[in-house]
Amino acid sequence: MAAYLRSLGGEIITGTRVGSLTEIPASRVVLCDVTPRQFLALAIGRLPRFYEWRLSRYRYGPGVFKMDWALNASVPSRARDCDRAGTVHLRGSLDELAA
Repeated sequence: MAAYLRSLGGEIITGTRVGSLTEIPASRVVLCDVTPRQFLALAIGRLPRFYEWRLSRYRYGPGVFKMDWALNASVPSRARDCDRAGTVHLRGSLDELAA
């Protein structure tokens, strides 16, 4: 994925702490792998008020880990809505998740 991004003119910068989106050079797209509240802190004053309000009230739930996959086709599913989703969350029962 990194090579593909670079082939499109993208740049990946690591090992640098960012305290605000104003510290990032101007670009069409910035990808942030942060929580909703972390993003709110990075983008303070640059988002619509309603969106800031929603991010500030985000309720975190239980979670175990996250794995991102870049696929070249959709994952077969009986749930038709999953075929159109950009993100699909899979888990076992709530007890299994808690364990």
